[in-house]
Amino acid sequence: RMGTRLLRLRTWTGFRIVLIGMLGGMGLNSIRSMISSSPRKIQHAVSSYRYPLQVSIKNNANDAIKSRVASEQLRHHFTQLPRRPARRILKNSVDGRCRLIGHGRSLACLGLLGGGGGMMAYAMATEDSRTAANEECARIIQNYQDKDKDIGCVMEMKGVFHEIPILYPNPRDSAGAESLLYGRAVWCDVATDGRLFTPQEKRPVVFVVHAACGQQEDIISWKLKSLAANGYVAFAVDMFGKDRAMWDGPEAKQLRHPLKEDRSIILDRFKASVDAAQKMIPCADMSRLATIGYCFGGMVVLDAARSGKINNLKAAASFHGILDAPKIYSRSAQIKPGTWTKVLVFNGLADPYVPKEKYEEFRHQMDELGMNYEIINYEGVGHAFTRPEKITEEDHAGGFGYNEAADTESWTMAKKMLKEELCD
Repeated sequence: RMGTRLLRLRTWTGFRIVLIGMLGGMGLNSIRSMISSSPRKIQHAVSSYRYPLQVSIKNNANDAIKSRVASEQLRHHFTQLPRRPARRILKNSVDGRCRLIGHGRSLACLGLLGGGGGMMAYAMATEDSRTAANEECARIIQNYQDKDKDIGCVMEMKGVFHEIPILYPNPRDSAGAESLLYGRAVWCDVATDGRLFTPQEKRPVVFVVHAACGQQEDIISWKLKSLAANGYVAFAVDMFGKDRAMWDGPEAKQLRHPLKEDRSIILDRFKASVDAAQKMIPCADMSRLATIGYCFGGMVVLDAARSGKINNLKAAASFHGILDAPKIYSRSAQIKPGTWTKVLVFNGLADPYVPKEKYEEFRHQMDELGMNYEIINYEGVGHAFTRPEKITEEDHAGGFGYNEAADTESWTMAKKMLKEELCD
């Protein structure tokens, strides 16, 4: 209503208000552009945060790449972690005269200048930032997270979860992907068994690979917290190179297609995530690694395990993952028997995305490679059986469907494997 009234004003005052609002809506991007021109000053700004932001920059990268990584890091921090204060955002910026001091969220206020005009301009430039398909799905997932016994146990002990965004260079180009990968890491200072961790104390790392929509989904956030409550550093891997979840079907398919066609891209991006964890998480024990994945992510973790190229990868679990037999994987003579990753494959026999012939090809290749694996099949269970929001008639018609028994059993078995392979 305010925007409509402003547009009807024919006086110069009304025109100026709308103009100021539009400029305010573009304010954040303007500041970001200004920031991008000075990587050294950004590094100073980054160092002023209470929780240091993580930026991975290769030593031989030029200033343009450094600027892009740093500015994207700041933007990601503002959108993903709005509650963490910035004591000083920028000091002595481009011309030495601009000084912005205060709370990190104060930058967002630029978008509100001028009232309705600014909000309209800002809304036009804002992309879909949903972390669930709709509000009902978000409510269901949050409800299950609230009932998670491991998270609840840690909360009762007054444990604190630490989460940081981790941006790192994308080693391989593909259609629709950006030059950066947008990961995040979560850990806790206490575990469900009562262990207390110092800030620098090492703990195993579990890489969590997202499904078809991206690592920003609420269900990934839930799993990260649950793993952190069990004493692990939980690292959300980004396979798409996007800072938001992909809810548009064709757009998501465009991102996935090159990865399915060239599986070496998957392996290179997974290795980039491992390198980022090693460089940017002080409490990560890189001698004890594991990975779990859902749907598309299940395929990724199976690729990582079959490749034999991820050092110290002790365990992998695929939940309703895509099962196939890519030709690029073969038994390496350099890897001795017994050093292969232990793999658990949780599969619904009614999953339309795992046809019988592909299932048999997968089993044959795993046997050929000599993999240490076990397939746990669930009779009459379809795709996405770990996702509690998949309960509608439309979901069931598409072969999706939550199954509480399969979800509970598979998660219990996966946690047991992680404990045996990483902690015992």
